[in-house]
Amino acid sequence: MGMPPPVEETTIVKKLLVYGLLVVLAVLVAGLYGVVHNRISRSQSPEYLTRFKFRQLGSVDMPPPG
Repeated sequence: MGMPPPVEETTIVKKLLVYGLLVVLAVLVAGLYGVVHNRISRSQSPEYLTRFKFRQLGSVDMPPPG
C-alpha cells in the first residue's frame, strides 16, 4: 500500500474559507430568523416581549404577571 497523496496548502485554505463563510452565513440566518420570529410573535400578542421575553431573559426585574 502506498502513501496517500499530500494535501496541498491551497486546498486546506479554501476549505477553511468556505467553513468560515458558512459559519458567518449561519449566524446571519439565525439572527434574521430571530427578528422575524419576534416580529410575528409581537404582532400576535403585544405583551409577548414585555411580559414574557424580558422576564425569561432576565432583562428586567418585574413582578409576575397576573
